[in-house]
Amino acid sequence: MKKSIYIFLLLLFSQSVFPNKGLIVQDYSIENGLPHNTVYSSLKDKDGFMWFGTWYGLASFDGLKFKSYNKRDDYNTDIPPHKIQIILEAKDGNLWIKTIDHKLFLFDKKYELFYDVFNEIKKKYSVSPKIIKIQKTDSGELLLLTKNRDLLKAESKGNGKIEIKLLYDSQSTREHRLTNNLLLEDAKYINWIGLDFKIISCEKGTALNGKPSDFVLRKLVNGQNQEFTCANKYDNILWVGDNHGNVFKIDYGKGSFKKIDLFNGMGAIQDVTCLNGKNVFVSIENKGIIEYDEKTNNSIKVLPLLPGESITNTFIDSYDKVWFELNQSKVIYFDPFNRSSKRFDFPAGRINKEIKYQDGKEFGMFFLSTSGDLVWFDRSRLSITLLNSQADLMQKGEKNYYFVKYMTKI
Repeated sequence: MKKSIYIFLLLLFSQSVFPNKGLIVQDYSIENGLPHNTVYSSLKDKDGFMWFGTWYGLASFDGLKFKSYNKRDDYNTDIPPHKIQIILEAKDGNLWIKTIDHKLFLFDKKYELFYDVFNEIKKKYSVSPKIIKIQKTDSGELLLLTKNRDLLKAESKGNGKIEIKLLYDSQSTREHRLTNNLLLEDAKYINWIGLDFKIISCEKGTALNGKPSDFVLRKLVNGQNQEFTCANKYDNILWVGDNHGNVFKIDYGKGSFKKIDLFNGMGAIQDVTCLNGKNVFVSIENKGIIEYDEKTNNSIKVLPLLPGESITNTFIDSYDKVWFELNQSKVIYFDPFNRSSKRFDFPAGRINKEIKYQDGKEFGMFFLSTSGDLVWFDRSRLSITLLNSQADLMQKGEKNYYFVKYMTKI
């Protein structure tokens, strides 16, 4: 199977390749200044510059030319990373960079210097140096999950200074292999570490000051072979489901707690997603997807699931449409206002570990399937198109397959 070695940006201009959608496809390669044709990640920063993580290091793009940052020209910098897998922007505008071999760096854009984050971690903590997951918090800090399932929080303080906090030490429970989802609590935080490596950290509000460090967990745990199966955060609310069909609403700012037992005994909760702080969509194993109205305490079954199907992700787009990802091979589009839905099967494969998506707003939704196919959802027609089957994106009559963040507005 042939993998693409180009970056394809869907540029939003007045002319179009796809009728009436204003989408133009432009490809770039090492001939245009990229350090390498294998690109794993991309980011548009708050200043409008594009950044790309390639096999041979970091590159920026100002709309006209590329600049590479893969040589150690300054001895004040750590060795520049290669095999860049993820790029995230810090609150101060600098870049967090994770590599395929589980290393983490901070890149100071002003002085063009790299800092190895583990050098900062080891000054305070004895934890694994290998970072397997990074994720930004709502307030702009960075959550780090290590190979041994330690959870840390990092913040860029400017001038290469990095503040690190240890939120969970796996040595305390010896959960190095992680056989269950972990819902953890201490005096300051409620944390979630999922079997799927999903991580959530909620800082407790002042209303919980002086309360026992396990104040919330005491209310959740029932001691009846209970396992927490999913967690999601919306604003200051943490939603948690368990294997008995219970849903828990935790306001970690105010310290309030509510148990929703409407689904008790129906099956394990696979996912809980809140729509604009109002209705809640609850996915139940072997039962389907149910919409729950918290004000009336009523529920409506909105979508059935076929045998063997499970929800692997749920998200709400900019048009308040709900998307349910099933088994990383298909999605269900649901319009909560018209009560309509549509199911789309994506080509499956092993190029990507999961379906990636980007909200193009009025230009539709863009998906990257596990097979490496680019899928475009047209909002007006409620239909999908495999973009890499279009003549403009084919090479010598053959489809390209992608493993790059594919849709970027510049």
